[in-house]
Amino acid sequence: MAQRAADQITLTDLTDGVSVVMSSESYNFPGTTAAAIAGSTSTKIQALMGGDYVAASVNVANVVKPAGVTVTSDNHATAPTLTISVTTAVTAGGEVIIPVVVEGLTIEKRFSFGIAFKGETGPGGAKGDTGPTGPTGPAGAAATLVGLKNEAHMVVTNASGATVAATTVQVDFFGYVGANRAAVTAAVGTLPSGVTVATNTAGTASADGVLTLSIAAGANLGGTDQGTIPITLTCNGVARTAIFSWSKAKQGATGGKGDTGAAGAAAVTVEVSSSNGLIFKNTQIATVLTARVYQGGVEVTGSALTALGTVRWYKDGGTTAVGTGTTLTVSAGDVADRATFEARLEF
Repeated sequence: MAQRAADQITLTDLTDGVSVVMSSESYNFPGTTAAAIAGSTSTKIQALMGGDYVAASVNVANVVKPAGVTVTSDNHATAPTLTISVTTAVTAGGEVIIPVVVEGLTIEKRFSFGIAFKGETGPGGAKGDTGPTGPTGPAGAAATLVGLKNEAHMVVTNASGATVAATTVQVDFFGYVGANRAAVTAAVGTLPSGVTVATNTAGTASADGVLTLSIAAGANLGGTDQGTIPITLTCNGVARTAIFSWSKAKQGATGGKGDTGAAGAAAVTVEVSSSNGLIFKNTQIATVLTARVYQGGVEVTGSALTALGTVRWYKDGGTTAVGTGTTLTVSAGDVADRATFEARLEF
């Protein structure tokens, strides 16, 4: 099966960082002159992803502990409380290694304990109070995420590489702090000749930012067939550079003059876009990919498109189509970390 034109797009699934906190990370057990006095203490396990609490679990059979130490759990579904007990066989302080499972990840936490031995010869006196447990540390800062919703554009030119008409390209951009949309600004780097910034509207906590680029008619875009434009996105005090790519879709040259000569065929190109952006969080993927077919810079639909061929979708370079038609719905489970979808116009 022959291929007339193709374009591709990459979807990425990001997962918030996970942190685990314990209500108490150390304890001194009362002791005699040589060993611990049998007793126990407890600590509560909690987990956070981004800025949200998520379920944590501990299998006490996997806890690593010194001889004479036992660990039990109340088996709470999301925030278990562990009870750590010692017997008189414990004669020195030590460490309990607790594997905590969060969102399929295993994170090791360490609980330290010591023994407050009783003096051998000192005069009798009141036993000192156990020091207060220190406060739980603060949760880690939420991650800052920025990006472009449109990362590439095909510019229609004549056979010599000059644009055939003035056009405007819209590049939406976004910023998130944790799971919450945040204000974001865009600073555009060096532009090729014939391209200028038409509008640059910053994103807010409720809307994406919008950048529009104007491409003049007759521009040769620096004389090259493709290039990139750096766009620095700043959100939550963090600046990162995203890359917007462009390339020329040159029209076919007119055929040579002759008794039966005909004009050269107009170039056929495919452009793929995503209805809901390119980056998703925690497998919450829900978007529709759309393939638009252009011939000589004019979009082709309906029977004219049927005459050119059939649009088929391929995933990660595969040879078996995962969909047919100008749209492809991508849902949770279709992307594991990252996937590239290619739309091919085949005939």
